[in-house]
Amino acid sequence: MEIKLKNGIGNLKFGMTENEIIKILGKPNKRFVDEDDDNQIISECNDKKLRLTFYKNFENRLGYLRTKNENLTFNQNKIIGQKTAVVKNYFKNEIINWKITEYHFFVDYFNENYWLSLHSEFANIVNFEMGVPFNENEEYDWPELSLPITRVWRNGG
Repeated sequence: MEIKLKNGIGNLKFGMTENEIIKILGKPNKRFVDEDDDNQIISECNDKKLRLTFYKNFENRLGYLRTKNENLTFNQNKIIGQKTAVVKNYFKNEIINWKITEYHFFVDYFNENYWLSLHSEFANIVNFEMGVPFNENEEYDWPELSLPITRVWRNGG
């Protein structure tokens, strides 16, 4: 599963529908509405160690992903389980500045331009997260798809 900055990973592209993703990955092991945001549907694929978030208010399109998959790569370099400094170096041509937030048990390295997070425990990357980045108008900057994505307004809002 190769990371494609601002686009997704592997064959999964931000903006794809749930059905398009199911055709690629198969049916998820678990699917539920996020308890903190009822506009988000989360699908989990255990064998891929992958959690996908679909945005209801954008036609149930893929907008965010989390993974602990050991086969995740960037420029053919493995990410999960590798030393944090080494992984950050893999991104040096694209990402110069990381916002670093230290928690009790892990450190989060975040880059807003690519809406990308690396989670580190014991100086090793244990989790990768990436979402659709925002453009200068603070709207989602969806990658090119065959059909345009439109916001679906619910409850008059």
